[in-house]
Amino acid sequence: SKPEELLALTQQPIDAIWIIDTREKEYFLMGHIPTAKNYPYDEIENLYSKIPLGTKLILYCDLTLKTQDVINFLEQKGHTEMLNWGKYKRWTYPEVVEESISF
Repeated sequence: SKPEELLALTQQPIDAIWIIDTREKEYFLMGHIPTAKNYPYDEIENLYSKIPLGTKLILYCDLTLKTQDVINFLEQKGHTEMLNWGKYKRWTYPEVVEESISF
């Protein structure tokens, strides 16, 4: 999936396709892909039941390995249609910032 294809999805979201950010919450709040939902990789065991089976998932992180771990876990739980989109920095379009960190 190319960045421009993901951009189109964020502009016209489809209920059956979720974009999932598997980074820690503080990174998600500092900037994420529009419409993405935050399911941190270290909390996925507690949160996975909130993801409806049959939903197509596009997952990203700062480390591709973390995303793959989440995909492997969700496969065990019955999810079948998932795409490892890779690293967040592939996203070069405007991001959603919910919290800026001041030093």
